[in-house]
Amino acid sequence: MGRKRRLAYNTKRAQCGRPSKRNHKVRQRIPFMDLPQEIRDAIVEDLRLGELATLVRTSKSVQADLEPRLYNKIYTKFNTPNNTAGLVGLLQRRPHIAPMIQTLVLDEYHPRHTRRLLSIEMPNLSCLLVQHEGHSIEYISEREKRALNRDMVEQPAISNCKLGTLSVKPFA
Repeated sequence: MGRKRRLAYNTKRAQCGRPSKRNHKVRQRIPFMDLPQEIRDAIVEDLRLGELATLVRTSKSVQADLEPRLYNKIYTKFNTPNNTAGLVGLLQRRPHIAPMIQTLVLDEYHPRHTRRLLSIEMPNLSCLLVQHEGHSIEYISEREKRALNRDMVEQPAISNCKLGTLSVKPFA
């Protein structure tokens, strides 16, 4: 695309919100938070997790309203930045998230990071599921286990806690 053509294209894009000679209607934008609660709920209900995360970053008022929905259920994934260690780092950087968590599903059992996670007070955590492939990811000494166990805090709202081993059959 040539320079003149690009400038003409960008100028047209910049004028999109202005009324043209043919069309005198101007679209009025309504801020998300000015919509009725029922409409906001209907919109948010249809969003995927990534879209909800993007919407939460649009303004502080939207963040305050929708962030609890974003962090209500948290799933970790083994061997990614979203593993248990990543979750511990997130909760240490942003401690205001911890009270929003109601369900945790951990895709791995990592003795050190699981204990560090449980040393963070999550007063509304009611469900904890830990599923792994049968072996812990890392060995830690008994001395380190005792030290980490001393830091763990009671999670009084937990009513459902399950540790599960995934049985993986080798390919034949």
